[in-house]
Amino acid sequence: MQVIFSSADEKVIEVLIRRGTSDIEAVFLFDIWYFNEVKRAIKEESEERVLKFLDASKLKYELTHIDTAQPFYKAVIEIARKIKCDKAELYLTNKEIIINLALYYFALICGKIKVFDSEGKQLLNRVPERVSEAQLEVLSLLREEKEVQKLAEEMGKSLSTLSKQISELEEKGLVICSSTRPKKCKATEIGLILLAVIG
Repeated sequence: MQVIFSSADEKVIEVLIRRGTSDIEAVFLFDIWYFNEVKRAIKEESEERVLKFLDASKLKYELTHIDTAQPFYKAVIEIARKIKCDKAELYLTNKEIIINLALYYFALICGKIKVFDSEGKQLLNRVPERVSEAQLEVLSLLREEKEVQKLAEEMGKSLSTLSKQISELEEKGLVICSSTRPKKCKATEIGLILLAVIG
């Protein structure tokens, strides 16, 4: 498991102690390059404590400083050159928004990275796919959990037509359904966001 952080400060140590380190293959630390010498000196002290902790934990790591004065896309490309688009965990621990955004954007494009805030709360890590008008209608009726059979009757659709539309929504991660009978479905968090934005 790769674990990625958007800072190299005490938050890294807190997260690693909380989550444990036994399954970690490598730690990637991304932080801002400070041109101001005072800020850089303070940052280097903090980084030194983190690197000592990682050494003591016998974890492989790599620290990369990102120049946030460069265009945003170049920061994302720099991140992509360091990290494989593979299963990983990303912790957004930096107070500087631009580094968090660059790493989050990378994770969204990759799609295989679980994203967490500095407290360990999992964040959404994908952008919902576009849906047809018919799928949007079904999704809007699944804001609350409903039985598929009853929904088909409510919409005046055949069960097979509705089941196909729900399966497509499930594949897109917009709906989740129970495996028990009667089958019940509801919109996921991503589905609810999509409805709020375009519904």
